[in-house]
Amino acid sequence: MQRNTLDIIYLLFFLWSLACLPWSAQAEIYKWTDENGRVHFSDKAPSNNNAKDISAELSSKGNFFGFTKVKPIDVYIPKRRRGLPKLTIKIELVQYELSEGDRKEIIKGVKKVYKAFTTWFGWPIKPKEPIKIKIFGKYSDFLAYQRSTDGRHVSNRSFYHLLRKEIVMLGTRFNEETVRTLFHEATHAIFHMRHGIVPLWLDEGLAMAFSAIEPEARGLKLSLPVAYHDFVRAKLREGTLLSFGEYLQISNRQWRTSGQVVESTYYRVAWSMMMFMLSSKQGSEALENIITQLDRSRWWQTNNLAGHFARHYPGGLDRLDKNWRRWIKKSH
Repeated sequence: MQRNTLDIIYLLFFLWSLACLPWSAQAEIYKWTDENGRVHFSDKAPSNNNAKDISAELSSKGNFFGFTKVKPIDVYIPKRRRGLPKLTIKIELVQYELSEGDRKEIIKGVKKVYKAFTTWFGWPIKPKEPIKIKIFGKYSDFLAYQRSTDGRHVSNRSFYHLLRKEIVMLGTRFNEETVRTLFHEATHAIFHMRHGIVPLWLDEGLAMAFSAIEPEARGLKLSLPVAYHDFVRAKLREGTLLSFGEYLQISNRQWRTSGQVVESTYYRVAWSMMMFMLSSKQGSEALENIITQLDRSRWWQTNNLAGHFARHYPGGLDRLDKNWRRWIKKSH
């Protein structure tokens, strides 16, 4: 693959990470060429003077959303004797036509995301409540519904409404991008079946990880979005990646009020943290215990989430951070 193609792939995936966020404001995106002639894209301006702010140019072309380059990645799959999920999925259409084939694909895909929760975290095979999906055919109706429920514009594409317990999507052709968007929102819906308010490091990190589930694969398989991982690896190389524990000390409120550029970085780091936890037996088992005992941990109090991770990961936060950084370096 030629260098220009790789650069385009990096840009598209970078923009996909921003598209997961509310687009009330446009993040600054810079493009520059290094001394070796390689083109870079970043949410931070480099020290050199040849960086160009291309935010307005990209904004005029609309949102990008989708995986552009992924590769298989090894994760630890617990051996549980569990059958197929007995999950009820209710789909409501608002001026939108859904083919029977697409309906079946939606149901199969959401059940696969639920199977990830039964496999990794011990969720029951038959949950007490259904998953509700509302699909709008018109953007104006989709936008009006957002404002009627939240009083504001949340997303241009999809969102999960915690109080109504429903996934809300703008209807488009159900291709790979749309299915992965659905997986992202389905992860929120499934997580909130057993927990109310949850840490965004877990909620968004798992949503990003499980949006990379391969729907047609036999069993559970996840993919690694290359550009996402490259971004986190670059932060590690540059010395700007905080420790695992330092990120966990950032509260939900701090996350949401940090500004769109910083928040987009949090999404990518949260994805890396959760993918790392799922990559090994000790990480997977620790994460299951962390989630199972989440409500009792009083995670919302200062430093409690970091302490909760420290209690359940063998060797505590220091060992967790060292292993995470080692995984970032080696898993690509």
